[in-house]
Amino acid sequence: MGEPGVIGIDVGGTTVKGGVVSAGGSSTSPRRRPSGPERSVDVVLDLVDDLQTDAAEAQVEVDAIGLASLGIIDEDAGIVRAASNVGWRNVPLRALVEERSGCRVALGHDVRAAGQAEAALGAGRGFRNVLFVAIGTGLAVAQVVDGQALRGETWRAGEIGQLRTTPGHGRLEDIASGRAMDGAVVEEAVESLAQVLAVVVTMVDPGVIVVGGGVAQAGAALLDPLQRRLTEALIWRKPPPLVPAHLGI
Repeated sequence: MGEPGVIGIDVGGTTVKGGVVSAGGSSTSPRRRPSGPERSVDVVLDLVDDLQTDAAEAQVEVDAIGLASLGIIDEDAGIVRAASNVGWRNVPLRALVEERSGCRVALGHDVRAAGQAEAALGAGRGFRNVLFVAIGTGLAVAQVVDGQALRGETWRAGEIGQLRTTPGHGRLEDIASGRAMDGAVVEEAVESLAQVLAVVVTMVDPGVIVVGGGVAQAGAALLDPLQRRLTEALIWRKPPPLVPAHLGI
């Protein structure tokens, strides 16, 4: 009998990542696969096969898989209702992975899962109310209160990237996501993001804002101007601190 453990998989717009973690905290080397609308479900299922092989070789007994995905996630039904970046609509991802693996599978939204992890173990630890901002291929936020990420009536809570910040402009995601930012538009991206975050902060009053995703790796080059713009936008109150994610999410 091997040590008990789980498999974790993150389905992103350009990459699917996964690994095996034992109950004792040891882990296998993570695996990555390029994703895309052509065969992204097959990519996930093939990665499941590879990770189960890794677990067997590491003598880890896996009976559960944690699956985080981009898109509009119906967590009760285990269905990705929509994920335009990979061309999914009403994909029963939990059932497909359960059938392939023979394991119990929990399906959740990638940003909400990351926010819960940062609140419990990362940069949001010690705060009751955490706002997690993911700036990567897309752009979204998760509000975590007392360890629970709020998901909304129709599973769409936190999709701020879909907002239009000014008339005649595209969505915030088209201006301030990782794929949109370059040297010529960073100032506009930071200003637009700060304006939206000011509204979110006014509504939910978080104790801290944790910034994750690929763009967050820019560190102070992003966080310092974003903190300044947020301070300017919140003229009536002191803003919560912006801090980088600790868990590499």
